[in-house]
Amino acid sequence: MLNENELSVLYTLEDNDWVSGEVLAGHLKISRTAVWKYIKKLENLGYGIDSTRKKGYKLVKLSEMHPVVKILNNKSLCYDKIIYHKVTNSTQQEVIKHLFNEKGNILVFADRQTSGRGHEDSDWLSPEGGIYFSAGFSPFRLFLSDLNKMVNIFKYAVKDAFNNNHIDIDFLGNDILINNRKIGGILEERFSEGDRSKFIVIGVGIYVTKCPSTVESVYSVTGKSLDRWQILADSLKISCENLKLVRGLFK
Repeated sequence: MLNENELSVLYTLEDNDWVSGEVLAGHLKISRTAVWKYIKKLENLGYGIDSTRKKGYKLVKLSEMHPVVKILNNKSLCYDKIIYHKVTNSTQQEVIKHLFNEKGNILVFADRQTSGRGHEDSDWLSPEGGIYFSAGFSPFRLFLSDLNKMVNIFKYAVKDAFNNNHIDIDFLGNDILINNRKIGGILEERFSEGDRSKFIVIGVGIYVTKCPSTVESVYSVTGKSLDRWQILADSLKISCENLKLVRGLFK
């Protein structure tokens, strides 16, 4: 999502008032053009950055995604690759394509999907304002019987994240419910050789803010406006801590 240099620029801007491009370039041993490109990437992620020729750059507004940025770039996380899209066809399909072409665990999340998928290849409406992510794993040694354990890890990570906001969620199968009304779901897919899993992909979709009247959302059920990025950050942090306890999932 952000490489080490890009994170260094962000943290330097967080810790200082104005910072010149020359200072940033010298600190990272890169060109000022590269610094400018990093600044533009941060702006594309929603960070507000002022710039003047004489003073350099100043961070004036954190991105709404800042909780996720800080969590995902923690090197203790479970993923070899992390990808964010403002808009994508399907996080689930992107993860599956990646796992067939590369090894390693991957996380893909997006603001909006144009071809989101539900159970049995049903369409999953994915307007902006929800949480949409898919996590893919290439297990070193994991059997099909362990899949339910992984799905439960994501379920209870989501449950804990909402509990932090004093909202209790329940599950009916893989449907996510509040007050018996569906506000999201979990999609699990596996690709196996014999009784051993080759790839495992778990997708999560939750309607958080105001959505079209055809779907229920956390807001429409509870009347509460929540920080979806903080919920996503908490869900990923909690799930990763528990995924590390699954024997054979990581080398």
